[in-house]
Amino acid sequence: MEFKQADITKDWSFAVGLYDMVTFSLVLEHIENLDPVFEKLSGVTDAGAIFMWENYIRLNNTGNQGKI
Repeated sequence: MEFKQADITKDWSFAVGLYDMVTFSLVLEHIENLDPVFEKLSGVTDAGAIFMWENYIRLNNTGNQGKI
């Protein structure tokens, strides 16, 4: 396993070869247009690769989504 930190909205020169798993943590909710990110992701992953992400959604005390 190898961890890389990069600006995924820029050139993906950090991606070497094909990956079988990619994970983003607390990132995607900050990117306005995700289409280019997913296009780049599809070019660096094997068929059947695992893609995981987590987003932060803060709930207010009524259970409704609050502003972040």
